[in-house]
Amino acid sequence: MSDAFSTSMKPQVEALAEGLKNNMHLGMQLSAMKDGYAEITLPLKPEHVNEERVMDTGVMMIVLDSCMGLAARSLVDAVTSGATVEMKTSFYQPICQAGQSVKAKAKVVFKDEMLYHCEADLWLGTEIIAKAVGTFKVFLREELINRLKAKEFAYLKPKS
Repeated sequence: MSDAFSTSMKPQVEALAEGLKNNMHLGMQLSAMKDGYAEITLPLKPEHVNEERVMDTGVMMIVLDSCMGLAARSLVDAVTSGATVEMKTSFYQPICQAGQSVKAKAKVVFKDEMLYHCEADLWLGTEIIAKAVGTFKVFLREELINRLKAKEFAYLKPKS
């Protein structure tokens, strides 16, 4: 495992790297995830661009959202899941085309007991093309599974 990843996060990073390969079939690649920072690269395919032949803003948002969520999750040394609470994105230049590669870089700028506030930039080489800020909640994977199971069978519980 390279210096771009915490050694204590090895199980988390391995699970995320596998999941990101198939994230919406986009092909995102996790390059770094450590100490409140994450980096994702996306080689652009024809399905990532719109009718104007530039990177679709929805694809940009997915990459930025994923990167910020990973930055938040990097601060927890356990296998986690994350949830986006809110997100705002600004688009600067629609210059990315199929065959190019973009890189998202995100960091946690503030965290409290429950929420992680993050920001991320999307780059094409040295050109910034979009920026996002967002708030995220991180769940331990086991805790999330137990919550979902409890809700799944809630209708079977007697009402008091």
